[in-house]
Amino acid sequence: MEKSKYLVTNEHVVRGGAPLTFQMLSGGIVKTGQMEIANDLDLVRFLITDDYPSLELSGNMPAINQVVHVYGDSDGAGVTTSLMGQILGVGPDRVEVSADFVKGNSGSPVVDGKGHVIGVATYATKQNDANDWLKTGTRFNDVRRFALRPQAASWVPIESNRYFARADALADLGTYSQDVYDLLFGSKYTSSDSSGASYTASTQSSRYRRFPKLCEQLAAVAKIINDHDKKILDSNRALDQFVQEGRGRSYVR
Repeated sequence: MEKSKYLVTNEHVVRGGAPLTFQMLSGGIVKTGQMEIANDLDLVRFLITDDYPSLELSGNMPAINQVVHVYGDSDGAGVTTSLMGQILGVGPDRVEVSADFVKGNSGSPVVDGKGHVIGVATYATKQNDANDWLKTGTRFNDVRRFALRPQAASWVPIESNRYFARADALADLGTYSQDVYDLLFGSKYTSSDSSGASYTASTQSSRYRRFPKLCEQLAAVAKIINDHDKKILDSNRALDQFVQEGRGRSYVR
């Protein structure tokens, strides 16, 4: 029985939104089928139905000090790079590697000397705590890089339209929350002429991927606040003018 082929990457990579395009080094476009996401892991895979060259998953347990290579688009420069390193740590669903992968390498395959996939480069951490003397001078106070093991994933099919609708909703809610905070507490939308918040649907709705009405509602609220503040400002000005005129008058009894 022929094994199924999948295109595997990180879930946070495809979360950016549809449409997705997967391109080979030759320039050809990879056609994909059913989408599946991993339970509790930042991984996603797409069924490949056409005959493309592929890598095999390693059937062996990763070993400490094992030499590995990470292939991918380092720093998003548009070229494939090879980063050599070793396995520094092994867990049931991930490995730690010394290969210096960076932004753009998310979803890159981590392969062993036989060209078999050990993991998918996913994330890095850094905890530079000057008060943690125990880690001072050790590698644990530097950047640590981790790859997730697709062999450990439990895959759940999902319709791509449903997935991207959910991803867009989460992204728009994040944008909305940030806009609310900036309007209430920040200076990002404060007009230089003190005319109120410079937040309008025409200038901000393009930042919303699927639900621009959230932006429209917030713009309407911003207008109400601006109108309210303008009325108060006008009232204060009128009161100041009345007081000043009163001080300049002479009263004869």
